[in-house]
Amino acid sequence: AETGAQEACAQALEAARLMDWHVGEMNRALANELPEPLEIGIGIHGGEVILGTLGYREHATTTAIGEVVHIASRLQDLTKEYDCQLVVSDVVGTTAGVSLDVFPKREVQVRGLRAPLTIRVIDNGAAIGGDKFRTLPVEAGHDPNRSDPVSATLVQSS
Repeated sequence: AETGAQEACAQALEAARLMDWHVGEMNRALANELPEPLEIGIGIHGGEVILGTLGYREHATTTAIGEVVHIASRLQDLTKEYDCQLVVSDVVGTTAGVSLDVFPKREVQVRGLRAPLTIRVIDNGAAIGGDKFRTLPVEAGHDPNRSDPVSATLVQSS
């Protein structure tokens, strides 16, 4: 089933929050074994992609191609420059129906785009949660104390 743009963008933001949480859990669990904590950088942009499965049977893999993938990759690269965990285009917040105005705004030139792109620099995925946003169950019987990308979406609190 096709996911609508609003839901897909909300899911991407929620997935980033959950990735931050899971990396934190891994760092806590492996603290005595890691020379330094694991870090991630995530770039999120929204739009249409070509999605397909390449390969055969157990060697099949799903991949996405298109300008959106290129831009998201460039945004991920910017996490190093801005020393942050997330760089999200304003397109994602607008499409998801949530305001990202509390996060620092930048205008960046992305290779391949003519016009500058408005982005938000977010220190960590946990910042997406809290009083600005809340997760809602989308399945009957969902445990509200457990968040996972299959059964939670991100919506702006009123």
